[in-house]
Amino acid sequence: MASGDPFWFGVGSKIVEHLEPDEWRCYPNYSTFSLAASKLGWAIEETECTAIHAKPVAVLNSKIKNGKRAIILCKDFHQLVLVFDWLKTKKLKVSRFILMSRLGSERELVMDLSENNINELKLKEEKLQPLALGIELNKKSTHLSLFSGLRNENFKSDGNITKQPIRAITMSELQTFGNEVLWDIGAGSGTISVEWCLINQNNTAYAIENRADRISFIDENIRQFGLQKRVFVMQGTLEKFYKKLPKPDAVFIGGGASDELISKIIRLIPKKGRLVVNGVTLETQQLIIDKQNNFGGSLKKIEISNSKNLGSKSIWEPSFPIVQWSYLK
Repeated sequence: MASGDPFWFGVGSKIVEHLEPDEWRCYPNYSTFSLAASKLGWAIEETECTAIHAKPVAVLNSKIKNGKRAIILCKDFHQLVLVFDWLKTKKLKVSRFILMSRLGSERELVMDLSENNINELKLKEEKLQPLALGIELNKKSTHLSLFSGLRNENFKSDGNITKQPIRAITMSELQTFGNEVLWDIGAGSGTISVEWCLINQNNTAYAIENRADRISFIDENIRQFGLQKRVFVMQGTLEKFYKKLPKPDAVFIGGGASDELISKIIRLIPKKGRLVVNGVTLETQQLIIDKQNNFGGSLKKIEISNSKNLGSKSIWEPSFPIVQWSYLK
């Protein structure tokens, strides 16, 4: 038996996978989200509703929006405190942080929280389950951009990172229509994989990186965005893994491009699959120019300069030019 509304953040769908259509019935009742929204007077359709019982708090990176209300279901009081601390770490300006426990019962508790009374509640935390949080962010609170091309400082790296403007252009060429798979080859710091999954909650990515010293950066970037269940890290080359991976909807080659690799990808991707290759070295650039001549697609040469101080004045400092090939099968 599953209580509440079992098909909204519940176990209903998992149960019926193992049953025939005539072997189960559903009689939905109030969900915790309905009870919480009714208690707070918040419109559910305008409120971000999410559950983080078995998830890292970092999943909220893609859930919490400026000026947005959110109802978050927590497994225990400890997780509630983690959310409170996460909001402080991210320097998000919260106008209300509301604890809700035992909603709909005679022992119902709804109260605004602060640092002081959170410490007081720790003494009786075992009596507060089940827990829901209501969060209301100020409109001027700053957080992650909703657009692709997050700032470089949002990621850990050794400098081997697809830089912000190049990443934004690359994501626009990869495109995604939701519930899609990306192969990120030569993943470096994993920034393309991370942004791919932030765009749509049903996207998955396979970050393939041959250098062992870069795997830790990919892992750290996955953790800080709470994407452990949607970005999968593989150390080695594509040749080692491709037979075990799901068919990709899009492939990005950010490093290690070769004639053999590109030819294999073109064979493997399905019809309407997308391939984007970024080339920095002259050899890679010539390779993808040749591939474009053979297979079609579009070529771009991207040259970006940033201002830099020179004494009391400023100059333009150019980045390495990048040639980008985009191919639709």
